[in-house]
Order: sequence, then C-alpha cells, then structure tokens
Amino acid sequence: NYDYQSKYLAEISFREDGSSKFASNKQWGFFPSASLGWRISQEKFWKNISALSFINDLKFRASYGKLGDDAASTYQFITGYNYPASGSYNQLPGGSVFNETFINALQSKGIANPNLTWYASETYNAGIDLVAWKGLLGVTFDVFKRDRSGLLASQILSLPSVVGAVLPQVNLNSDRTQGFDMEVTHKNHIG
Repeated sequence: NYDYQSKYLAEISFREDGSSKFASNKQWGFFPSASLGWRISQEKFWKNISALSFINDLKFRASYGKLGDDAASTYQFITGYNYPASGSYNQLPGGSVFNETFINALQSKGIANPNLTWYASETYNAGIDLVAWKGLLGVTFDVFKRDRSGLLASQILSLPSVVGAVLPQVNLNSDRTQGFDMEVTHKNHIG
C-alpha cells in the first residue's frame, strides 16, 4: 500500500497459488492485482477554486486484478482405472454375474489431459467517489469488466466407438461480464 498526503493512493499485490488438481508442470499460477487512486479534492489548485468548495471529497480510481480457479478440474491428468467400475443404475457397481457370483469390473478413467490448468479471471474497474455539502450528497460510480479464459469444455469431435472413451475436457471456453454500478447516499443530522 502507498498513500502520499492522502492524495495519491496505490496498492499492489500478487499471489502464486499451487494446486494438486493439475499435472506437475501446470500446478502453479501467478495472479497479480493493482489499484490507483487520486483524490483531486486534496490538491491545492482544487481548494483554491471557491466555486467547487461544496465538494468535500472527489476521488478517481482504477484497478486491475487477475485470479485463478481450480475448482472445475478433478484430477483429470491422472490415468488408470476405477475399481469397482461405476454402473448406471442407482450407482450400483459395474460388473457381471458368473456362476451366481457377482464379479466387480474395472473401468478406465478415460483419456487424460495433462495440459489442463487454471482458468483465469481478469477484472478491470474504474470509478469515481464524490461527497458534497458535508455528506448531504454522496455518489459512487463504477464501470467494470471481467474476462474469464480457460473455462473447461469438451471439443465437439467424435471418436470411433472402438476407443471406448470420450474426449477429455480442455481449457477451451471464455466469457465476459461487464456493467456499471451506481450508489447515491445522503447523510444528515437534525438536533
């Protein structure tokens, strides 16, 4: 954090996260964020303009942040078999009956994807904070955009039925959320 004379504000952070849900060469992700603020109402030139004296606080700010998420992946890089195999009816184990004895079956975990990794969410924000007439009017306005990339999906291809498996999930999709928020406040004391 950095604050110079309550005028110039900065905050920088970063994190490096690791997850065992990914193959060893994809386990770590670096996720930085930063924000800047400028309280223009604390500048000398602003305070010398008498027409603006009704504005007690005015701040411009902007931020950027990147986060990673491993929640969608479930160790899809691991190869091998499930025992007993899971059946389809009431989650009974898969298998067969031989000589009046039920024999559990093995089931392949499917095609592994050792390249699966974090999906990332990048968020951008710009805003204004205003307080006027000693709190009688307050306005906060924000514009934001969040872009997520690397969301899991399966490619639309088919494998021959003799393979006996479906294609694994890959970091294929993305999405965007954007918009604005506005808040208006009023504070007053009587008596």
